[in-house]
Amino acid sequence: AESFVRDILCRRLGARFVAVGKNFRFGRKAAGDADFLIGRGKTLGFAVKGVVPVRSGAKAVSSSRIRSAVSRGDFEGASRLLGRSYGLGGRVMRGDGRGAKLGFPTINLCLEHELIPPAGVYAVRAVTDSATYSGAMHLGPRPTFDASELRAEIHLLDAPSVSFYGQWFTVTPIRRIRSIRRFPNSQALQLQIERDIIQIRHSAGVY
Repeated sequence: AESFVRDILCRRLGARFVAVGKNFRFGRKAAGDADFLIGRGKTLGFAVKGVVPVRSGAKAVSSSRIRSAVSRGDFEGASRLLGRSYGLGGRVMRGDGRGAKLGFPTINLCLEHELIPPAGVYAVRAVTDSATYSGAMHLGPRPTFDASELRAEIHLLDAPSVSFYGQWFTVTPIRRIRSIRRFPNSQALQLQIERDIIQIRHSAGVY
């Protein structure tokens, strides 16, 4: 704890003000806490503030509660804890064009986000700098094509026929439509996508 304060906070970062949670612990054997920081700050020249936890209901808001809500697909709960809408962010990268061949072109996001909801098909709101779209997102592997890597593919409803490559999108899941499953062929998958989009249009009020 002493080395962290002297070597990292003071020498490397030049800290003048440090804010930590009341239950914050650091250093070998968790020897450092907020009181330790306050005492060392008086000697080494930085101020310390212990931040009171924000509460939602009877419990403190924490990253573990948010992760738990997202892992369950409870986006309303996660958004309530975050104080903003939970969403995924990423730039549009080139895919393999399978969506377009099925009649449902997609944007393929390179996700730069560590908090991923369960695999599935979702009704989403997709936002870029210039527009907001309702959409259908396939998140997860693509078993029909024997592709096991995680993909985030979004079919934008009523989007113009323009290239979105390189653009940043923030995608907010609204609700999970179904789980991911293997289809016997691409025609069966195409029919299911049509049903998914009809369901999403009705739920979003987009006809």
